Amino acid sequence: ARKEVAALKEKLAAAEAERDRLAPQAEAAERATNEAGAMRVELQRLRGDFTLGMLIMYVFFAAIGCGTDATSFLGSALVLFFFGLTIVLVHIVVVVVCARLFKIDLAEMLIASAAAMVGPAPAAAIASARNWPMLVTPGIMCGIFGYAIANFIGVAIGTWLGA
Repeated sequence: ARKEVAALKEKLAAAEAERDRLAPQAEAAERATNEAGAMRVELQRLRGDFTLGMLIMYVFFAAIGCGTDATSFLGSALVLFFFGLTIVLVHIVVVVVCARLFKIDLAEMLIASAAAMVGPAPAAAIASARNWPMLVTPGIMCGIFGYAIANFIGVAIGTWLGA
């Protein structure tokens, strides 16, 4: 019992040290949250938030695209290109069949497919570009939930396979 008490005291001391180490970050986060809440009324008067958000997202896409070298990829990894192409084609077939089976609207099908294949930000960009603003938020949420669920599935499969 004394060993257990000593171990618990050691864990408590480590937890208190970690709390003290993270205290400045927690205070900064609290300050930022309070400031954002105080500025809410002023920010509600601003217009163009959606347009500004889309502009920032396009800058993000451009920054990602600038770092890629498509010709090098095609030259050195042709097998991976065809593997990815196969995945996309199978995905399209499954999505179209399910959309027809469940009578899902074309716009909703495209945004859900984009969120599943490329993530929340491109899904929002596609919804915005196609003038479907009512699908921007569902596309983002679908992509985020997909990331969250896929992480657990990936960890489970990795553990199962012994990776």
